Amino acid sequence: MAVPGRPPDIVVVVLDCVRAADFVGGSPGIGGMPFCEELRRESIAFPRAISPSPWTIPSHATIFTGLPPWETGCHWKGSLQLADRFSRVPAVLQEQGYRTMSLSANPLIEPSFGLVEGFQQVAWSGWWEPFLRYATPHPPHGLPASKTGVASRLAARRQRKGPVDFLIKKVRPSIIQHPVVMVAGNRFVHGLRQERGEETRSIARWLEPTFADWVGGVPHDQPLYAFINLLDAHEPYFPDGDRLRGLSKWRDYAATRQDPVAWMNGDWKATAENFELIHDLYREMIAGMDRRLRGIVDALKANGRWDRTALIVTGDHGQAFGEHGTLFHFFRVDEQLVRVPMWLRLPGGAQGGTEGRGWASLVDIAPTVFELSGRPRSVHRSAYSLTSLTDAERPEPAVAISDGIVWGHFRSRFRPEGVDKFDRVYAAAYSGDWKVVADMRTNSQSAYDVARDPGETRNEWTDSDALSRLSVVARAAGARTTSGTPSELTEDVEDRLTAWGYV
Repeated sequence: MAVPGRPPDIVVVVLDCVRAADFVGGSPGIGGMPFCEELRRESIAFPRAISPSPWTIPSHATIFTGLPPWETGCHWKGSLQLADRFSRVPAVLQEQGYRTMSLSANPLIEPSFGLVEGFQQVAWSGWWEPFLRYATPHPPHGLPASKTGVASRLAARRQRKGPVDFLIKKVRPSIIQHPVVMVAGNRFVHGLRQERGEETRSIARWLEPTFADWVGGVPHDQPLYAFINLLDAHEPYFPDGDRLRGLSKWRDYAATRQDPVAWMNGDWKATAENFELIHDLYREMIAGMDRRLRGIVDALKANGRWDRTALIVTGDHGQAFGEHGTLFHFFRVDEQLVRVPMWLRLPGGAQGGTEGRGWASLVDIAPTVFELSGRPRSVHRSAYSLTSLTDAERPEPAVAISDGIVWGHFRSRFRPEGVDKFDRVYAAAYSGDWKVVADMRTNSQSAYDVARDPGETRNEWTDSDALSRLSVVARAAGARTTSGTPSELTEDVEDRLTAWGYV
């Protein structure tokens, strides 16, 4: 749906770790987000939308290519380096005259994994920013147009050294066991660096002003394409001392352990109250994104671009808080992990306030962007423009896969029984109200009516034709996933992920 004249501006915003149930319009949803409630009235919302993966790298590879993980091989059982042979959305749009930029609060969206090739300018967080959230006036890491190709990976690697990196690597294990240590440290630093009352828990606070500066520098007659990742809903979660009145209440939140492996191994006896506290902090961080989304839109309005902007807001995956035996993400394809928000705001707010009928997926973002740019192109046989799913069911099932225990050193922390339980490939296929999940380890399947049973508590598998067809689709994706070779990590990437809690 292109606008007359020059192509529209296109902005894709990923709310990292935000699951659909805890976003505006979800169940139970969330309050305190007035800007998002206004934006939803201008958008087509897709209440049935999934990510094809429960973690960052495969999900973003899908966003940038329109291909699912089992097609690109960009997952743990294959390669975490998105291969150069795959065409990227920003490179195609550049050829159409678009100015392109990637801004990511998630430090994994950078050159090492091939996720930013094709962008003219890129900037990404230091991996320590989720732990030290004081303001930085400029992005810690960024590269101009001439350095976003293969050669930039060495430049990106050199940027990850320094005393802050060394310090966080040393104290990170203590942070997830005793978050109060980092909470106190951040409050002390904020007291030194910021005025009282200023928001202090956002990650990568340089992002909005960097975006505004970039938008202001793009000629008004040239269309722009921007990708933005907001990481505030990613663990670890820090409480707001100004909101929590009383030392005991603040201590309850700040002292709650946030260690998924320890809990899944049985080394930490987490209670329902522990999960409730962590989930409460998560929802607070989501609510804080309302201000950040407003800042992004305000930059477009200030430069006279908003009326001609198409905005896609989505999540790359969700989070679990004790459901189905998991904490945070990875491991499985449960609804808490793969059901994500998906909004499409067309230029001028066309069709705003409506809901899409069909299942949607992150694979659909690329064909939607190409359609909006005025040059529709085929991406993958299972990818569809979101506009085609507003009034019709998806022609083929939507599919998601998980790729087991990601990162070898992460796996080494699990006991053998934990490895057997969690290091599996699962594949899920969706159609109508049904979801079929295939366990590729045990060659078994289960089926859930996710409309009536969104918690997936009742396995209703039967050998009906409809469920059997979904099982075939799920197994095909699972088989493609398991046919690869587990990824190898460079020493530098392994050090960084160890410190960030992924290994």
